[in-house]
Amino acid sequence: MKKIISLFICLCLAVQLFGCTRPEQPKATGNSSIQKYEKQFFDVFDTVTALTVYADSDERADEYFNTVHEELLRLHKLFDPYNNYDGVNNLKTINDHAGEEDFISVDTDLLLAIISGQEYYYKTDGTINIAMGATLELWHKYRDDAIENGNIAVPSTEELEATRPFNDIFAIEYSDDGHSVRLSKQGVSLNLGSIAKGIAADKAIALLKEKGCDSALVNLGGNVACFRGIAKDKPWKIGVQDAINPEGMIDVVNTDNGSLISSGNYQRFYEYNGKMYHHIIDPETLMPAEGKSGTTVICGEDVSCEIGDMLSTALFILPREKADALALEYNVQQVYYTDENGNVELLK
Repeated sequence: MKKIISLFICLCLAVQLFGCTRPEQPKATGNSSIQKYEKQFFDVFDTVTALTVYADSDERADEYFNTVHEELLRLHKLFDPYNNYDGVNNLKTINDHAGEEDFISVDTDLLLAIISGQEYYYKTDGTINIAMGATLELWHKYRDDAIENGNIAVPSTEELEATRPFNDIFAIEYSDDGHSVRLSKQGVSLNLGSIAKGIAADKAIALLKEKGCDSALVNLGGNVACFRGIAKDKPWKIGVQDAINPEGMIDVVNTDNGSLISSGNYQRFYEYNGKMYHHIIDPETLMPAEGKSGTTVICGEDVSCEIGDMLSTALFILPREKADALALEYNVQQVYYTDENGNVELLK
C-alpha cells in the first residue's frame, strides 16, 4: 500500500462504506449548478480509495462513482495474485498453472499489464521484476504472520535464496496469436504490485473524462491522479506527506492535470530485533530496500500514473545517481527523496 501522500481535500475515514458527500452550497463557478462530490471505497486493492468529482447533480455524481467503482473492482480481481474469482482468469490463475503447457486466455488489460511489466524490467535493469512473486510471497507470509498472529520472525538466507531461481522474467511466454500467456517454469509467479494501482488510477481518470466529468481527483492508496476543467477554477492542491512523520507534510503541489505517486517503508512493515522490515524488496539482496524512507514522483499529464507508480518503487530501490537518470529518462516533473534520517532532497 503506497499511502504516503495525503490530500488537502478532507478525506473522512469514518464515512460509511461507499458514502457520498457534497457541500451544502454550490461551488462559485461559471456554472453555479456544478458542485463538488466526494466518495470513498474500501474494497479494492487493499487500500482506501477516495474520489472527488464535480457534477451538476447527485445522479450524475453517482453515475461517475459507480462507473469508477465497477472498473476498479474488475481490475482488482484481474491483478489479484492471491485469490481466485469465478469466471475470471486473473493473475493467480496464471500463477496456479505455472509450468504447464497450455496458455491461459486473459483479459486484454491484464495482458497489457504483464507486457508493460516486462518492459520495465529492462528499463530498470531488473529493479522492477513482476516475476518476483516467489520472494514476495515468502515475505508476505512472514509479514502477515507477524502482524496478524504475533509470530515475529524473518525469512532465513536459505529460504530467500531458494526463491531466487523462480524470479524468472524470461519464464513469461505468449501464444502465437498474442492473446494468451503462460509461465514456462513451475514455481514462477507474477505480482503486479509495482504498477497495478497506477494502471487503475489511469483507467479511472480516462473513464471519468469519457463520461463527461469536468474535474476529478482519484486517490488510490497514495496513487493520486487528477484533471481540472472549468468547474474547478483553481488547481488541485496536494500535500506530499512526510515519510518519517506521517502527520506532517514536506510540500504542497498545485496541479491541473497529472499525478503524484509515492512509495514508503512505513506501510506494511513489522519490526524484528529493533529493525524495520517493509514490503519494498530489493531484487538483488531479496531483502527490504535500504537507504530511503520514501520517494514521491510528480508527473505531468504526458506521463501516466502507471509509469509514476513503477518509478516510485524503482527510485526507492536504486542508488541516487541511477534513480535520477531513470526519472529524467521518463521526463517526470519532480522527485522527492526522503532518506532514513528524514532528510529530503529533490531531483537534481
